[in-house]
Amino acid sequence: MAFTPFKARLAASSTAIALSLFGLPAHANCDLKSGTPERYELIELPRVAPQAARSEAHSITDAGDILIRSFNHSVNRQVDSIVLKPDGTQTTVENIFGVGLIFADTLHDNGFVTGVHTSLTPTDPRNTTTPIILDGQGNGLTNANYCAAPEGSAAELISMSVSASGEHAAGLFETSDQQRMIARCAETGSTEVFTASNGLGLIGVTDEGQIVGNELNAANFTPWITGKKDKRTNPFQGKANTKITGINANGDLFALHFGELKVDGLVRLDGKVQTIDFFGETGWSAASGTLGACGELVGDAMQTSYEEFSQLSAKEQTRIRTYTDLINDWDSRRDYTQFIWSEKHGARKLKSALSVEPGWSNIVVQASNSSGVIVGGGTDPDGITRAIKLVPIK
Repeated sequence: MAFTPFKARLAASSTAIALSLFGLPAHANCDLKSGTPERYELIELPRVAPQAARSEAHSITDAGDILIRSFNHSVNRQVDSIVLKPDGTQTTVENIFGVGLIFADTLHDNGFVTGVHTSLTPTDPRNTTTPIILDGQGNGLTNANYCAAPEGSAAELISMSVSASGEHAAGLFETSDQQRMIARCAETGSTEVFTASNGLGLIGVTDEGQIVGNELNAANFTPWITGKKDKRTNPFQGKANTKITGINANGDLFALHFGELKVDGLVRLDGKVQTIDFFGETGWSAASGTLGACGELVGDAMQTSYEEFSQLSAKEQTRIRTYTDLINDWDSRRDYTQFIWSEKHGARKLKSALSVEPGWSNIVVQASNSSGVIVGGGTDPDGITRAIKLVPIK
């Protein structure tokens, strides 16, 4: 039996079986007529938890509904997930899966919430993590029939990804001998695409049905994307040791390219690979990034002195290595920043693109929607992490 499209199945029944969604792309393409905006306004979202609790927004729908996760460690490591609507209405995602914690990751346009349930109990030292899904009425679903193991494999579903349109789905399975396989999902007997070592990882699946992931062998990453007859190719050909970390609704990719002196950020837009030039300065490495529906990339970058040191003469390098205080001084030259990149505006330090009150720092981005609104978290002037949104300034 083939995979029934995600949107149709979830709309049809709240008693059907559920799935795990990791790396689910945004729901729709960009709605911004003028392209990626130049500046954003940082707005703190309404408090959804006690004053001392930390909070962070993890997902936003095209309608503007926001999924916020709050942490209150003063109450037995309490974690709450709250859906905040544009009119200010708040709804708590109930934990109906037994003892443990719910970590809600993605809020879908139809009201479904996906994430994981983790045991975190003294009687379960393994800290078992189970993919979960809740429908719009708070009914909990399980995962077996959305992506059944390929026939005869007896493999366990580790993660599953569905395309933005909901027409395609792929699962990552692991066998008892720690072999991993990628399969196209079906309700009974998913179709195996290929099998590899336990270094195989799944990132996402495009609206055209292309599956995207990485394979780790001997400490080196090889990115891959399936093509005709599910033949795998490298979308970042010529860039050895590259790891895809993100995909958006258009099928665009973000990857980290691990070099000897730094980590380059690579963006593949419409099949064209671009290397991010961080502020026209040397030594900057990409650390993470979230690729939005409008092609904007927001993430973290780190600057070291390794690249600058490598450009010194061999004699000068030897002299510096001779003295502990000199080499320690070079090694301590580090800087960290959040950045925003777009094809239109290039890479900029995030703060330079924000209209924000003084005192905010450590901005972390989690998701964006088709209107270009970005959500995440940031440290407020009192030193507490708060849920925020970045709204394009027209």
